[in-house]
Amino acid sequence: MASSKSNNVFLRVGQLATLGVEDRWQTAIYLPESIDDLRTQHSSAPALSTEAFEPIVLRLVSAPTVTNRPFLMVKATVEDRERGQYQARFSGDLQAWMDSLKQGLVICAMAKARWWNETLTVLVKERIEKEWYGKLRPNYKGRPKGLTGSDLRRLIQQYLEEGIPDACERLVEHLAPLGKIDELLEEVGCPGWNLRTLFLQAHRPHTPEYWEHSISALTRLDALAGLHRAKAGGPKPISNPFHISTVEKRLRSAGISLTDDQTNALAVYRAALARKRPARVMSLGDVGTGKSLCIYMVAAGIADQGGRSMCLFPNSQLAVQMMEDFKHWAPDLEMSLVTSDSDASVNLEAPILIGTTALLTRKLPKVDAVLVDEQHRFSREQREKKVGRHTHLFEFTATCIPRTEALVRIGLYETVELRQTFAPKTIYTHLHIGREGRRDLFNMLLDDLKNGGRVLVVYPRKNLNDVEAVEGMESRMETNPMHTVEGALPGWQAKFGDQVASITSDNTTEEKVATLDAFADGRINVLVTTTVVEVGLNLPGLYRIVIVDPTRYGLATLHQLRGRVARKGGEGHCELLCDDKLKAEQQDRLDFFCATTDGFKIAARDLELRGAGDLGSGSDRQSGADFVFLIGRKLSMADFSLVLPIYTRRMDEAA
Repeated sequence: MASSKSNNVFLRVGQLATLGVEDRWQTAIYLPESIDDLRTQHSSAPALSTEAFEPIVLRLVSAPTVTNRPFLMVKATVEDRERGQYQARFSGDLQAWMDSLKQGLVICAMAKARWWNETLTVLVKERIEKEWYGKLRPNYKGRPKGLTGSDLRRLIQQYLEEGIPDACERLVEHLAPLGKIDELLEEVGCPGWNLRTLFLQAHRPHTPEYWEHSISALTRLDALAGLHRAKAGGPKPISNPFHISTVEKRLRSAGISLTDDQTNALAVYRAALARKRPARVMSLGDVGTGKSLCIYMVAAGIADQGGRSMCLFPNSQLAVQMMEDFKHWAPDLEMSLVTSDSDASVNLEAPILIGTTALLTRKLPKVDAVLVDEQHRFSREQREKKVGRHTHLFEFTATCIPRTEALVRIGLYETVELRQTFAPKTIYTHLHIGREGRRDLFNMLLDDLKNGGRVLVVYPRKNLNDVEAVEGMESRMETNPMHTVEGALPGWQAKFGDQVASITSDNTTEEKVATLDAFADGRINVLVTTTVVEVGLNLPGLYRIVIVDPTRYGLATLHQLRGRVARKGGEGHCELLCDDKLKAEQQDRLDFFCATTDGFKIAARDLELRGAGDLGSGSDRQSGADFVFLIGRKLSMADFSLVLPIYTRRMDEAA
């Protein structure tokens, strides 16, 4: 969001630039996340809420003191307007409180009540600035160890009047393809308003209702701009239709019968390929629903029409396996395998190219279709590197990344749902918390292993030096040394001896294959690993997986890991092991995961929790907040869905 008009004078005012506010006009589009109603203040401390901080006028009866019981804090005796006296605790910058508080001083502060055995303690969060007495005060989201809330508010308000005209002009420019700004304001529920009023009511509202309405309207305008960027971005596509009519004959020749879902998928693929606009199709299906066969149907059908397909897989083992399957199903079709082990003699002119990211470094002839398996394992840049204006794109996964899920919902991708499996299975997911949960889990594992069972144990990291990011919500927190493969492996070996082995990304392909073979034939019963097993490794005899520290993973990764069990059908178990008591949001997320094995519901919830990322055609940010025009304002899928009818209608009218 940097502006060509940025100047060093503004950048030196403080740390606004770290928030994305790099020019004066951008203060207008950095909207407050909440407001405090300071129009009235409590006169009685017992009337304060025990949940939310509220304004109250207090007089210090005693001088403040610092105590470390039960923890470091500033304490003082205070008196409310009704002459009731109470102990008060002051949180935040203790030195600043000690410097500013004096006996007899009267302050207006944000505070809440805490009751213990009918004794009231007043918890004071902050002192209210005089300029906000009797008003609605905006609160802006800062950064840890950055500007204080009052300093951030002061700076934004200082430059607001200067910034609003430029912000209005730029927003009008963003929305110009959708129509006149007066018409768009009416569409988002603000007839008779103008943008200046909208920004002022967002930052200096007259009433809470005006604030909520202005924030809602600006968010909808932002979502409209985001939809236009997503749908209108990128170069104009070139027609490249294919009429795949030979697939059924090839399937009969190979002795393959399709599920009803695969039959429906073929119909969607056929229709998408026949259109003038290149296909964009997302196929969603868990392990065992036949996604690989779907990839084959598209690639073989295009090859029979003289086209060329590139089939991209996340690792060499899976690519080799698919090459063998494809050759078995269509021995007459020329195919080439391209991995990091392939030399310069590999035939890149073959109508079907199967491989890993090694394909992306090769100079390929025209590719008519790119088919990406396990799309969540690749960046947007990787998935689309060989996609030209004419190229059809088919992506396959059990749980698509949030950005793609969002693109599906706004109509940029067609979807295929694969729910039927060739081997019916049921997977039960259990949550084990704390010492008691750990003890119960290990007792169960002992019984399981004594009866010939096998278990896969997944840790978040190889060792403490492993700096690879973990996908999930809590990836930045410190790692317990025992929650690494290196730290935990000796304990497993002490209990089970040579029945235990490990695999990480440090192992060579040959080492991984040897270990997996030993696991498959029962010479190894406990396999300790990282998320290297998330995709591609075939563990047909596995019916139980233990995931340590599941809070570190996104729902999609947890679902992919769970998909390793019961691949031959039957009953499988996924055990989630958490050492400590969970936060409320962590508990909710894992409870949701335990309650469903539906990849479609999980992808939707992952989008809700993590955000859609940047929907622009050139963006590689696949999750998180989608910042379109407003800075730091996270657009949810609900925001896009709300304005999609408006966008569609206005674009149809303009056509």
